[in-house]
Amino acid sequence: MSIRILSHAEAIAATPVLSDILHATVLAGGSVNFCAPFSPEEARAYWIEDALPSIATGHRLLFAAHQFGMLKGTVSLDLAQQPNQPHRLSLPPELSASCRTPRTPVTLRPCS
Repeated sequence: MSIRILSHAEAIAATPVLSDILHATVLAGGSVNFCAPFSPEEARAYWIEDALPSIATGHRLLFAAHQFGMLKGTVSLDLAQQPNQPHRLSLPPELSASCRTPRTPVTLRPCS
């Protein structure tokens, strides 16, 4: 498995898979700021309207885990937007899930 930061263009290209992962996570009960019922369209809207613009401005980094060339999971890191707190980072609660096989989620959790 490899983990790397996706560029904005790569995140746009991966939007269908990112949306599927988010949708599967919510349906499996993952605590990622969304509750069921949650449609595939709502998952896609989240990426297009919220996450992708933040990635484009450089306010969010999207780390993607790939295994055998397939996107398996993501974690985002929000960078400080307050000019007097450039040292701040936040880990958004929208951690995504990985799929070992289609529609079989495995939850990624932050380390404590």
